Amino acid sequence: MSYKAGDIIFNKYRLEGVLGKGAFGEVWLATHTSLHVLRAVKLLRKDAPGLGSTGYAEYRKRFEIEAQLGAQIKHHRLVPVYDFEHSAEELALVMEYYPGGSLADRLAQSSAPLDIDDALRMV
Repeated sequence: MSYKAGDIIFNKYRLEGVLGKGAFGEVWLATHTSLHVLRAVKLLRKDAPGLGSTGYAEYRKRFEIEAQLGAQIKHHRLVPVYDFEHSAEELALVMEYYPGGSLADRLAQSSAPLDIDDALRMV
């Protein structure tokens, strides 16, 4: 089963659109239905092609650690983590949404390399 815009996940996040895709998951722009704020939600589904139950268990551990660290570490250069949701079939890491596109988008839009100051700021 795949997600589509308008789906409600974990009874509180309405999916608005895909921000990015990886090998086993997706990052969605979502609206918290009670707070009415935008969030970036990284989703991993157990039924992702090529993942398997062993891989899912490993990624679940990684997601939990990422969520715990992201919620504890506060720094203006790190994306805040607000929530970690899970069920038997899916995992969600809920983060601050920063508009403006991805690094991949930025690199694709320019034929010139990034300015060194911009590259260092992003790193």
